Amino acid sequence: MTPLGRRSHFLIVAASLSLGGTGCGITTPDMVISSDPQASANLVLSIVDHVESELGCAIRDIIEFDKINATKPTDRAYSWLDSATAKMSLKLTADEKTSLNPGALVTEPFANAINTFPGKAAVTSPQSFTFAANAGISSEATRIDNSDYSFSVKDVFVKDPDFDPKNGIHCSTPYTGLLTDSDLHIKDWLDSRMRAYVIHPEIKRSAPQTLTTEITFIVAGSGNVTPTWKLIPTSFNTASASFFGLGRTQTDDIIITISATDALATTAQNIAKTTSGFSTALNGVSPGH
Repeated sequence: MTPLGRRSHFLIVAASLSLGGTGCGITTPDMVISSDPQASANLVLSIVDHVESELGCAIRDIIEFDKINATKPTDRAYSWLDSATAKMSLKLTADEKTSLNPGALVTEPFANAINTFPGKAAVTSPQSFTFAANAGISSEATRIDNSDYSFSVKDVFVKDPDFDPKNGIHCSTPYTGLLTDSDLHIKDWLDSRMRAYVIHPEIKRSAPQTLTTEITFIVAGSGNVTPTWKLIPTSFNTASASFFGLGRTQTDDIIITISATDALATTAQNIAKTTSGFSTALNGVSPGH
């Protein structure tokens, strides 16, 4: 086998091993890339626990603030919050892509042409024949996992001392991680929508009884490799497209709704899921870009 033939054979084998080893775009992607068989379950559990902790502490905090600022129990702005329902929807998406774009350029040189013109020196012009061929193949695999959760404010948050905003274990440690391990600012969300009605009782408009927020984290990565040979008469992979590319996009989408009744919360949550920006399009990164 010629050196070029050996190199081409090695490249094809390497590409096949890469595709088979990662499954990027040709098999159902793992939600979490890990050797731990419980990695996906642990991810879901950690996200739900995190949201529950931030949500419970935020709700208890606004309830206590409402009670302190009310001159009498009937003056509370958010008494409905004591028995409200909170809904959480979690969508995890893994999108993997693979592209393969081999190309060849064949150049056959001809003898130079010599042209003479009256009264001028002879002009020598190079001649050649060029033939280019390119091929492209790509694959994409997407996995979307959905789950819904419901929390009774009265039964889960109000009765549990762990959600006490003053000394509850869920509320005493700040979140300093990344992505869904970071501070999701659920307390900021509730405060911005509710606290003003407690501080300013003269506000005449009705306070909201249904609140919804959506938090989305998108992590995208890609890589490509393009070995190039420039030989006579054939060159390989001289085009601008990458020869072999891989891409993966991981998306964590969280929707939270709080409402006075379970029916209102369910309706608002379903509307939020339908109109969510992520429900109509998958944000991804093409391989090699």
